[in-house]
Parts: sequence; structure tokens; C-alpha cells
Amino acid sequence: MESEIITYAIAIIIAIFIIVIMIRSAKENTAGENQYDEMMLRNRLNGYKFAFVTAMALMFISMLLFDQLNLEKHIDLPLVMFIIIMASADVFVCYCINKNAYFGIRENTKSAIFFITIITVINFIKIIGDLKNKKLIIDGKLTYSTGSDFVFAFGFLVILLSIIINKIKEKEVQDEES
Repeated sequence: MESEIITYAIAIIIAIFIIVIMIRSAKENTAGENQYDEMMLRNRLNGYKFAFVTAMALMFISMLLFDQLNLEKHIDLPLVMFIIIMASADVFVCYCINKNAYFGIRENTKSAIFFITIITVINFIKIIGDLKNKKLIIDGKLTYSTGSDFVFAFGFLVILLSIIINKIKEKEVQDEES
């Protein structure tokens, strides 16, 4: 019991630290310098379209699967909806990152990588704790309270990998030009 209290206290301290850093960086970027050009806005619009289509298709598929395979015995419906939302958000973010339309013109991606890494690591630590305590699957069912951490961590890991791959591509292009 004491270890759980200590874990939650540390998590709250880390969360407060992250919020303070985010507020500071947001204040630094309010000078209007993170604008998007017309091509970036067009690519972001296409990202929204792909994310919407992804969400609608996954909702349709999940309705069919829940009805036909009786999946409510194995997974919570709110978790399925969260998976759909996270998948569509990942489609939007990854598409925009690939088209260089996610970050503003002068926006620093290092802080985004830092925050996404912290969020991903914290969620994976929570997953490891749930696995050790055998709380990931309760009564043979993957619940929202435990499964959402996995979905969140995996979703942010996909975003993080997309940013890193895009950075590597940009660096290769710069090296070829020089």
C-alpha cells in the first residue's frame, strides 16, 4: 500500500513538473512565430480527412465485430472507442508529420520529442506495474482502466517514431544537398 502511495506521489510531482515546463514553452511560443503556410494548412486538412475516414471505418468494423463475435466478454466498449480515437489521432499526426505540416514553421521539435517520450515512458511504467500486479486483464476481460494505458503508450510511441523517422529523412536530405 505504501509503495502505491509513493508511486502516485512521484507521478503527481512529475506531472506538475511537466505542466510547468509546458506552460513555460507555451509562453515562449505565443509571439505568433508558429504559423503554418498554405501548403501546410492543406496537408493538415488532408490529415483531418484521413483521420475522420479512419475513425468512421474503425467504428463500423468494431460494431460488426462486437455484434458477430460477442466481444463484450473480452474487451470493454469504452476501450474500443478509445482505441478508435487514438488510431485516428495517430493517422492525423503521422500524416502531418510525414508532410511536414504538424509543427509550425519555426517550432522546435526537440521539446515535442521530450514531452512525448516522457508521456510514453510513464505509461509503459504503469503497464509494467499492472503486469506485475496481474491487473491488466480482470476476470478475463481487458478493461478501459488498464487497457487505456497500453493504447495511450502505444499511440504516443507511434507518434514518437514518426517524428524520429521524419527527422532522419530531413537530415539525409540536408546531407545530400550539401
